Amino acid sequence: MLAIANSQQMKGQFIRTATNVGTRNSTYHVSLHEIPDILQVTVVSLLSFSAVNEEKVFLVKVSGPRVSELPIASGYILWEDGSMR
Repeated sequence: MLAIANSQQMKGQFIRTATNVGTRNSTYHVSLHEIPDILQVTVVSLLSFSAVNEEKVFLVKVSGPRVSELPIASGYILWEDGSMR
């Protein structure tokens, strides 16, 4: 959650950890879903792992207009390795 006072510009960053639940030498690509057009979200585009249960830390940056100009908004990040499980 990003707590911002009313009339302040939205700007924040989140540190997250992803764990490889796939096979060794897996690469996951990111896709952003349901992010409103007025928000800018940046995150590294892929994570490469060499072992099962290996963890990688990544940064998500979010910015947008002043909070008073923005309705409640949400979206999500999806990491996929290309396989269907």
